[in-house]
Amino acid sequence: MAKPTKYVTKKGAVRYRIDPIFKGRRLGSRTFNTAAEARQYEREILSKASKGGVDLTHTFGDAMERYRLEISPRKKSARWEDIRMRKVQRDEIARIKLAALSHEDFEDWIERERAKGLKDASIRREFGVLCQVCRMCRKWRWMTHNPTELVEKPKNSKPRKRRISNQEIEAICAELKVNLPCKYVYQEVGLVWLLAIETGMRCSEITTLEKRQLFLEDYYLHLEETKNGDERDVPLSPRAIEIINSVPGRGDRVFRVRSKSVDTIYRNARDKLNIKDLRFHDSRHEAASRFVRDNKYNLMELCAVMGWRDPKMAQDYYAPTASELARRLRD
Repeated sequence: MAKPTKYVTKKGAVRYRIDPIFKGRRLGSRTFNTAAEARQYEREILSKASKGGVDLTHTFGDAMERYRLEISPRKKSARWEDIRMRKVQRDEIARIKLAALSHEDFEDWIERERAKGLKDASIRREFGVLCQVCRMCRKWRWMTHNPTELVEKPKNSKPRKRRISNQEIEAICAELKVNLPCKYVYQEVGLVWLLAIETGMRCSEITTLEKRQLFLEDYYLHLEETKNGDERDVPLSPRAIEIINSVPGRGDRVFRVRSKSVDTIYRNARDKLNIKDLRFHDSRHEAASRFVRDNKYNLMELCAVMGWRDPKMAQDYYAPTASELARRLRD
């Protein structure tokens, strides 16, 4: 067995590094606060390796690549998972052997991401994907442990309370020429945004709509599969039906524009108008707040319309303004 290497960090702390080797293969060096911890780690990992319980060849980067190619394509979040994993594959954590991967490696990765200026909410989303990769590694028998279970996750950020003003709606609609006959893709983007504000639907739910899902005579449409996997009926106001009818459509689809294009075109229009801190998804917050403000639905009805399984989600999406609350006192 190798002797732990003692060294002193720049801050003056004493550390011990151990680099276990089994049958000529390095299992990955680790650093500990004491020599005893380093020797214990080496004994455990060599014991597992001798029993065939440790994958000696694959790195965490290899695991992410297999997950990206085999698992992600089956999921609705495939595009975003692909982007996140490609990014992490460029980090040093990707080069660590699975046999040596520990919760400390993920904690170090979190600190590196924070140092780059990434917010905790974004780190939490990326970490969620890495947790899924580790779970699949155990299923593939590439790992006998899941180090992510010991990591303290970054805290959730506070729910957004950004509301959309009528002036902002008018400005973006004018920029995207929504009031003219709909001929171009950028005009459809404006209509998608307006429909999102009117119904509370997600962008992907709108852009994948097919004409067979519309029941305009009965003032609703049917979503066969949503983000949480449930079906959902969405009531349509006369204004929502007016928006849908103004779209020429293509074949079986209601909108020809794709969600990826919606995001790009919407951001360009918003930035050109110098509108700050307004995301497309804020339309869902705006819709929920308007439903409550106008007394359209009670709590359970609101959850059904928005597709929430947990009524607590209403607390995150309902964002009344001070003037709206004051108006309730006067009415």
